[in-house]
This record gives sequence, structure tokens and C-alpha cells, in this order.
Amino acid sequence: MSTVAPTQVFRAIDEQLKTLCLKEFPCGSGPWREEETIPLGKNYRKGQKRQMLSPLIKKKQKTATDLETVKRLAQKEKSEALQELVSSHFSPWHLDYSWSEEAKELREIAVKSPWLIDTNFVLNFFKTLRIVDKDVTKVDKKLLRLKNLEEITLSANLITNVNSKNLPASLKVLELCANSISDVSSLCVRPPLLHHLGLGRNCVSFIGDYITGDYWPNLLSLDLSHNNLCDLMEIIRKMTTLPKLRNLILQGNPLSLVPGYRGYTIDCLRRLTVLDDIHISADEKHHFKGLARRREFILDEAKVQICVSYIKGLPCPEEIKHPENQPEFPVVERTYFIQFMFPEETGPKTEEVPVDVEALADDMAEMATLTGEGADTARQQEEEGEQVLNLA
Repeated sequence: MSTVAPTQVFRAIDEQLKTLCLKEFPCGSGPWREEETIPLGKNYRKGQKRQMLSPLIKKKQKTATDLETVKRLAQKEKSEALQELVSSHFSPWHLDYSWSEEAKELREIAVKSPWLIDTNFVLNFFKTLRIVDKDVTKVDKKLLRLKNLEEITLSANLITNVNSKNLPASLKVLELCANSISDVSSLCVRPPLLHHLGLGRNCVSFIGDYITGDYWPNLLSLDLSHNNLCDLMEIIRKMTTLPKLRNLILQGNPLSLVPGYRGYTIDCLRRLTVLDDIHISADEKHHFKGLARRREFILDEAKVQICVSYIKGLPCPEEIKHPENQPEFPVVERTYFIQFMFPEETGPKTEEVPVDVEALADDMAEMATLTGEGADTARQQEEEGEQVLNLA
């Protein structure tokens, strides 16, 4: 069986950066640009020499005359025309910028001011990144080179754990939906002050004391949907330690099937404004007020609601096959019985002993009769004993 080659997140980011072609037409300072000088202003960096941006200046003369002819006769574009090639949706050089909000702006800078483009400038320019479905298996420490990164989405990858030491301190949003994460302890080694943490559609069954206010004091939004969390009271108890939590998603977990799940969660987390992508109204908070103290109503059971949209395989009734031959009255109404087969419990079952109520009642009556007869016999023996004593 073939195994997937491990891919580090910085390598995936580097591949995305290459798609911008920052040093190729129409970006960069190639022979396709008109000669211009570096402006002395806010875009001029200290230590940078003022120079001409023509690649033909101060270069050795080529021996091939045909190459010199091509360069001399090549049409040169103004910066405005090159910028139009980058920004226009109808341009063949238009790219997909959905993986970062800064990608398009960076490419425009590569056209306007190509002398600014270097590795440090590019890495520090990005604040948002979306690396989705790129077979990423590891968040490596090279991610720390993006010192201004505030939001990164790593959904639909193959990540099993994330070491928070490799996350930039500026990070505010970390989305890890649809990975293979089962252990969240490594996230709490030295976590940044996140505002949102997304762990939906993973394999988390235990959060311990790792999702608490001690590690996430600034957390506003938490997504734990579609995992394997079962203990409703324990999970909600941990959520109460998050002082700024306003948005919580727990749907898709076994605990969300417990009757009273939504009401209990709302009453325990009074500062919550959105639960499972549904806004919590003031009436809803008032309706469930006090439920958190009545834990005996939170049963260890599951409530499932099934909606049948359509049924296939039923024979077509005659009144539908030939409606023109059917009388108007009486009206024919058909009902169907639907039975769902659920998997049986895998745990040990306790044998139920059937109780015959009538037989139990007869036995109790017989015992009462025997008890009464025994009492009469004892009383009779006492009376006979008293008579013997009197005769003596």
C-alpha cells in the first residue's frame, strides 16, 4: 500500500507563493518594463542604491546578434499597463487569490514597485493564509518566519497534532477542520492568544484540562463539532472557564443527542451568544433559566429525530394509476408503517427477570395466612400452660 509523502506546511505555503510569479511577466523588473528609477520616498528602503531598472544597462554585450536584435526591438510596457494585466479578470495572467487576502495586493506591488520584493518582505506581508486539501501532515517551525500572520486555515489535510511552539505569536485564528487530530495536548505547549480555534470534524474524544481559560484566555469562538465527545456535563464545565467565549459549536458529537443539551448548555454558559450556528435569544435564555441546577433532568440517553423526505419501492396505488376511473367519494387515504433498525448496544446487558404480579400476590397472601396460624397456635399453647399452673 502506497503511503503519502509527508508535507510540511511551510513547503505548501512556498508552493502557493510560486504561483504568484512575482519575478515573471507581468511582475518583476524584466526586459518588458520601461526604464524607470527607484523613487526616493516611503517605498525607498535604507541602504538601497538608486539605480535604473533596465536589465540591459551595465550588462555584458551578447555575441549573438539575433538576441540583441530581439531585446532592442522588444515592446516595453508601462507600469499602468502591466498592472491592468494583473488586476483584470479577463487577463490571461489573472490568478486565483482565494488562498490569501493579501495575494492580489502583493502581486500589484510586484508590478508597481518590484524593487521591494524580497523574501523577508513577502513573508512579513501575509496576514491570512488558506492551505486547504494540500496533504499537509506537519506544522513545522518555519511557519514562525511569517511574523505578521494572524489567520491560517489548514482544513482538509492530514495533520495529527499541532505543536503550538511552531505557531506565530501574532496568530489570532487557527482553523484545523477535517484533519486527523485526536490529542490536543500539544496545542497547549505555548499557545498564541487565539480568538478562534477550529477543531471540527476530527477525532477528539477527550479534552482534559487543555481547553480551559488557563491556556485560552482570549478565545471568543470554539468549534468542536463532529468529534467523539460524550460527557456533556464535563465538557460544559470546562467551557465555563473560558472567560470570553461567545460562539460554541458542539453539534455532531454524541453529547448533542442528550435531551436538554441545548437548554443545559445555554443556562451554564450565560455569556454565550451563538450555539451551533444558531443565535441565542433573550427569550431562550429566560426559558432555560435554572436548568443548570437541575442536573437530574440531564439523562444519559440519546434523542434522535428522523425526517423521511421520500420513500422508494412502494407499489403504486390503483387510484393513482387510473385516477379517471376512480369515484370522487369515498376519499381513499393510505398510511404506511416504517420501522428503523438501530444497532444494538455493545456493552454487557443485564438480564431482566419477568415478574408475575398475580403469583407474587398469592405468595404474599399465603405467607400472611401462615403467619396468622402460627400466632394462633402460640397463643393457644400459652393458654394451656396457664391452666396447668392453676391446677397445680
